[in-house]
Amino acid sequence: MMKRRLLSKKRSVFTTWIVSYIVIILLSVVISGIVYYETGKTFALEVNRFNMFSLKQMQNALDRRLGEIETLSIQIAWNPALDCLYLTNSRLEGHEVFNIYTSIRNLKLSTIANSFIKDLYNLYTKTRLCSHDNNLCGKLYGI
Repeated sequence: MMKRRLLSKKRSVFTTWIVSYIVIILLSVVISGIVYYETGKTFALEVNRFNMFSLKQMQNALDRRLGEIETLSIQIAWNPALDCLYLTNSRLEGHEVFNIYTSIRNLKLSTIANSFIKDLYNLYTKTRLCSHDNNLCGKLYGI
């Protein structure tokens, strides 16, 4: 009888310890799972916020660049020295070529402020001329 009591007491202590260890391990696993899940959600939210911020920044930069390009195109369109190229189909005279040269030079100076514009080409379809940097190319064939 004593042996049985001692054996049941040993089992009781053993099962109590095992159950308490299992409860502690399961509790730590459940808490770790919850923390892992919440951390994953937090990282996903931060990545999405950063991506949205980057996209907004890129959109603003592109809008600024497009605005600068639009301003430059308006400067070209309303440049009075280039009117002779838009309006004439005939050969240009000396003072018109000089006006074109100075207006191209002035446009090149205005593009210095825009670091993204490397070269500036103007194509005039009526006179079949093309201007680039400080050059005015002659008749273009195949246009």
